Amino acid sequence: LRHGNPDKVLRTPVADGLAGESESWRYRMPDGSSRVFHFFRVSGGYSLPYVVPCDKSWALDRAPLDPAVGHLGVACSASRTALHSADTRRLYHEALESDSHYPRFTRDLPFFYDLYTFRGDRGKTAVVAAFAVPADKLEKTNDGRGSHYRFDISLILADTATGTVSRTDDSTSVSTRLVVDDDELLRKHLEVQVPPSMTTLQRVIVTDATSPGIGQLYGGPFPIPDYSGKQLMLSDIALGRPDTTGGWKRGQVTLALVPTSNFPGGNFSVYYEVYNLPAGTNYTTEITIEQIDKGTAAKLRDLLGGGEDIRIRFSGESTADADGTLPELRSVQAPLGKGRYRLTVAVRDVASGQIAKRSRVFRIPD
Repeated sequence: LRHGNPDKVLRTPVADGLAGESESWRYRMPDGSSRVFHFFRVSGGYSLPYVVPCDKSWALDRAPLDPAVGHLGVACSASRTALHSADTRRLYHEALESDSHYPRFTRDLPFFYDLYTFRGDRGKTAVVAAFAVPADKLEKTNDGRGSHYRFDISLILADTATGTVSRTDDSTSVSTRLVVDDDELLRKHLEVQVPPSMTTLQRVIVTDATSPGIGQLYGGPFPIPDYSGKQLMLSDIALGRPDTTGGWKRGQVTLALVPTSNFPGGNFSVYYEVYNLPAGTNYTTEITIEQIDKGTAAKLRDLLGGGEDIRIRFSGESTADADGTLPELRSVQAPLGKGRYRLTVAVRDVASGQIAKRSRVFRIPD
């Protein structure tokens, strides 16, 4: 139930006086490694063993799946079996508290997503996953009130150093007008608090709840920063649509998160948090927007002095909370053309001279 169907199953009889069969399941883990579970038939059902048998034939059959068990088939002894059984019991206990299910789909469901990190509670980090699903890629149902869409979303964070896995799921139902534009995006987000780690892998999944088998999975490395230090720091930068009432809520701020890989440009909101800037502290902020994939014409304008980056500067006095957290929501008006851009926020503590910077890349499509 926690790990889904295995990638490979091996079933063999058990020798050396042990009656019944043994079944071994191999899974592919988020980091590309394998995890193997060995089951033995007991009283009509299968169970995980407390002690792995010293059975040469059984062990050698499983060597391609589990090299550690294969070594027992070459040289099996009471001490080797006891040590391997202890490691196996630890693996089983960890597996019962985690999740590594890797879904297979019959049809792809492309979507956009962004991950953001902010200071969490008690030394943890808040991870926000924002999803945007093209409506025309989902199955829909129609009635006299309009079109209806349903999809499920999942965020999985696997720490390869500790072997821990966090999974968060949610479902959404969206009703809209009868005619949907091809580029209309249906949005949803998830938020979870996890310990900081530089060895985390992320997986995000969207599935069509109306028609099983339609879905998509994306993933990759995702180091989770530690915001519990005392130095001046910035959270991730989140971009959203202005003048909206719904969306992701963070304290007193509500932001309709927009996918940075398919950004509409024009007027937009920028949200970030400044950490360890006590109330009453004078500070300055500079927001810079620079194009990072300039064509020949844009490069020529730069050479002639007409292609400067967009810079917004302001100063103020911190109104941070008791823990030194200062949330900032800025409205930006930037008539940008198609291309990829880097938005950088730099905050400077006037008294100490400390500077904190963070950047986020976004793309305005054709």
